[in-house]
Amino acid sequence: MKLPDCDPAREQNKPKSRAFSMCYKESTSAFSERTCDLALALITSKHSLCSHLEGIPRSSSENPISQGDKQAKEAEGRLRSSSGNLTSQGDQQEKDDERVRVLAKKRDQGDHECEVFGAGCEAAEGSQAWKNCKKNPGHKRFIPVPEFCIDNLPEGYRTQSFFDEVKRFSDFVVRVKVGYTSEKRPKGYSFHKFKGTHILHTGSGLLFHIDTYEGNSVRPDVSTNEDNKDRPHQKWHIVSLVTACHVVYNSEEAKETTVDFFYNDEDSKKDGRMKSLQVHEMSKKDIHGDLCILDCVTHDDGLIEQLQLILLPHFKANPFFKTREKLQSQEKSLCIVISHPHGRPKQITVGYAESHELGYSSPPKLTFIYKTDTCPGSSGGLVVMYNLNSPLLNFVSAIHSLGHEDSNQSSKGLPENIDRHRIRHNLKKLNHLALSHYSILKSHCVNPLFLGQGWYQLKNSKYYQSINGTDI
Repeated sequence: MKLPDCDPAREQNKPKSRAFSMCYKESTSAFSERTCDLALALITSKHSLCSHLEGIPRSSSENPISQGDKQAKEAEGRLRSSSGNLTSQGDQQEKDDERVRVLAKKRDQGDHECEVFGAGCEAAEGSQAWKNCKKNPGHKRFIPVPEFCIDNLPEGYRTQSFFDEVKRFSDFVVRVKVGYTSEKRPKGYSFHKFKGTHILHTGSGLLFHIDTYEGNSVRPDVSTNEDNKDRPHQKWHIVSLVTACHVVYNSEEAKETTVDFFYNDEDSKKDGRMKSLQVHEMSKKDIHGDLCILDCVTHDDGLIEQLQLILLPHFKANPFFKTREKLQSQEKSLCIVISHPHGRPKQITVGYAESHELGYSSPPKLTFIYKTDTCPGSSGGLVVMYNLNSPLLNFVSAIHSLGHEDSNQSSKGLPENIDRHRIRHNLKKLNHLALSHYSILKSHCVNPLFLGQGWYQLKNSKYYQSINGTDI
């Protein structure tokens, strides 16, 4: 085969093309070598850089974007912290304002002795009030009921029957918690400046009477706050209690009141020994005598059985009065107060009765004055006095009403249906103190347990029937 003729020009350019190709190969090879050297240097530098960065904290190696995010988060955190501080400052201001209101309400009761609480934990506030108490710092003469023993009584009163009687009296005492102050409290009366408010105050009271009813009832079982209006009960009970009128002023306050039985120690709340009833209504009150009766409705037969074991079926059967002659030989009149100071578990204090007198105001007041320690929260508590230098009256009881710096006192009014002139005329012949204890709320509603042996004797005497023909 004949090959095509070569182009002379093309042939002329061939050497030049080979020279260029050789030069291109040489330059490419050199470039490749330099590129490899550069890549090797870069890899070496990278390893060196990584080795260097391993010793630096991770945050320092973050890129500017991540550092910016971090700064934004820090700013946001500072803003939240600032906002939280403002909120906490607002909460603190609210707490300070509440503390001021509580202190102001405490001062607005005069010489009465209720304890006042804020919105915090009652136990914590009660403990703080106990610790900061100025009337009885240290509470050295306050004895918790479970710790009360016969040695806590004065030497002349250390008999087993008397000790048992005092312990049994302690079962009558209850704590009263009032969650509302009525708009109807008159000017000058305790807590008048705080009427219409829901600042909690506490006092004490005592079990007074139990009524049991048979037949269908649609009354609410307020003891457990259950709505039983549509569920009838065949048996229901009214538990009546006595307290001071300045503790619970009227039915408006009564409906916002809770009564705690058997609150003898803090554990009684946890183990179920403490029982609570919601007050249903106020059945009677005597402002001048500083007394009122509160009624609770319950269908709890178990609780009623407990309370009925406390109430004596008959005053005459009380073995304590066998020691009457011995007690009358004592020089000083004994006074014992049982209450819930500072809203805390029940305490007993022992002291002496100073005096008792019948005021001639209208209506007249019977006043007992005693030197037995009390504190805020003792208002409405039980006061029992023995040996009041009376031929008829071996012991008498009252409701704690006023707490002064050096002494305390309790007052009760006299009934309108008793001839006061005949009482005054027969002061030497008749112990009018016993009669006055029949006079609670101008009705025959006082359990003989709280009246004393003199009252029981007087009640059955012809003289008593001549001045008040109605028997109990």
